[in-house]
Amino acid sequence: MRSLLVTLIAIVLWLQVCLVAAAPTGGKNTGPKRPAANSSSKSAPGSSGKAKAGQNARLTKGKNAPPNAVKIKSVKPEAAPKEANPKHSEPKTPDDAYTSVVIDTSGLKLDKAMGPKVLRGDGSEVWGTLKNLKDEDYAFLDEHGMVAYAATIEEAKASPRCGLRPLIVKAVETQGGRPQCNPVVADADADLILSENGKGKFLEKFNVIFIRNESPAAVPEPAPEGAEKTGSPAN
Repeated sequence: MRSLLVTLIAIVLWLQVCLVAAAPTGGKNTGPKRPAANSSSKSAPGSSGKAKAGQNARLTKGKNAPPNAVKIKSVKPEAAPKEANPKHSEPKTPDDAYTSVVIDTSGLKLDKAMGPKVLRGDGSEVWGTLKNLKDEDYAFLDEHGMVAYAATIEEAKASPRCGLRPLIVKAVETQGGRPQCNPVVADADADLILSENGKGKFLEKFNVIFIRNESPAAVPEPAPEGAEKTGSPAN
């Protein structure tokens, strides 16, 4: 009998030990987890307005303009109209400057040429070698040539190259062989041409005219004072 009781007590103790071993440790709840709250669920009344206001505040943070303000573009002042291209405008010259040079070779043989030169008596060049030409210079030379030719001084003055104040110089001879196209001027006239060109720049503008007339009309000499005038009677 005593052995039976001891056996029952042992069985009860063993069952208790098994139950204790099977129980969860730390007191944590191991039951099924509850579903998390829906993030897209509706917020409390009035919360949506606060969220929008906060969003607008973040968007306009650091800006002077209030939220939803209309941006106004600044209007730049209109630029002043540009002047005409200086390459095609005539530079200003003093009022006393010569507008052209007219070299009179009347009575001398002078052939036309595309590239004539103005020379001194010793053969040195006064003008004729062209340097640093621009595109508009080439276009002008192709159409009009380096110099203009006229038969008389009146015709030279009517040329568009002449201007209102031409410098008229008489040639002493011509050189060049074939063609004989280069007028020769005295040293004093050569110096005058170069010095006056410093003010008027007529050589750079190709305002050069040659009077070409091998047989100019003879100018009758004035009759001496007191001499009687003769002539055929009028019909």
